[in-house]
Amino acid sequence: MPVCKALENQVHVTIDGFYKPCCAFAYENSRYPITEYTPQEYLASDYINKIKDDMLTGWHNGCNSCEINEKNNNQSMRHTVNFICRKYDDIQMLDLNLNNQCNLTCRMCNSLSSSKWEELLGYQNNNYNDFDSIVTHLPKLKHIKYQGGEPFITKEIQQVLEYIAKHNCQFSFSTNCTLFPLKYINLLNQASSLFATFSIDGVGVTNDYIRHGKYWNTIDGVFNKWMDYFEYNKIRGVRNVNTVVQAYNFHDLGNIVEYLKPHKVKWNGLLINDIPEFTVNALPEKYIEQVINDVNSTFLTGYKFNHSLYIKLRDKTYEQDKLLQRKVADYNPLLHKVFTEID
Repeated sequence: MPVCKALENQVHVTIDGFYKPCCAFAYENSRYPITEYTPQEYLASDYINKIKDDMLTGWHNGCNSCEINEKNNNQSMRHTVNFICRKYDDIQMLDLNLNNQCNLTCRMCNSLSSSKWEELLGYQNNNYNDFDSIVTHLPKLKHIKYQGGEPFITKEIQQVLEYIAKHNCQFSFSTNCTLFPLKYINLLNQASSLFATFSIDGVGVTNDYIRHGKYWNTIDGVFNKWMDYFEYNKIRGVRNVNTVVQAYNFHDLGNIVEYLKPHKVKWNGLLINDIPEFTVNALPEKYIEQVINDVNSTFLTGYKFNHSLYIKLRDKTYEQDKLLQRKVADYNPLLHKVFTEID
């Protein structure tokens, strides 16, 4: 049965100041505020022990993301955490979101993870950004994972990187490839190693449709700067490219893999599961048959067309098209054609 080191050697802090097992874990009502519990108290809680007990016989229901990706032979968050924490014997990894500041409005994202969506929808989140109060309880930290939003535009990134440099920690980050953080390079160089994840959800117009805010030529240029940085500076660490596999880029997965071939990166296709209408099950067989290739066919394990999800996908597409002022007909005419032909 699955063993997950996130339940022993890592704590994840959410953007609103709660602990949860990891960033991929589905939210539940039983969350622990970091203002009331230390990391040690949280990992020793009945809540965490119940999850451990559940995983003795199978997957806990909050681990749906890892379960789905592993059943499809894809990299999961559990794989990543277990690799990083494989030699840890205490709470030595911190996974945190301190700020949702972002410069993109990605179609599969939300106001909790993107300040751009927050502004567009008129929401207001309460970000918990007291980094010092978190690390005070973690004297043996060896690895910090920092996420956004886009981490390199958050106001806390300087403080996080200074801590990493001072304590010789490993640093994990996930960036949307919209900017190269030249002002922080000296601090990045002082991390003991870097675990970099670059988010690429499409090539060319597919990127431009999904990730509203920056065009592909910017993403391409910044990604290549990152590759040059790792190569020329002989940076120790890991380079991954993550793609959120969804209805809007299923047709483009082969192009992403082809684009990455010249680069020394590992590609991870991660099936979206928290927005059911964006999954491949919302795509009719008629569409699947016209875009199938060797790469995306590997993500069809368990595929079963769901008509109600298809209707939700079509309606959500048109709704977001209006909000973001980009029409599916201009970026994915085949999907638009299906929308017009299938009720």
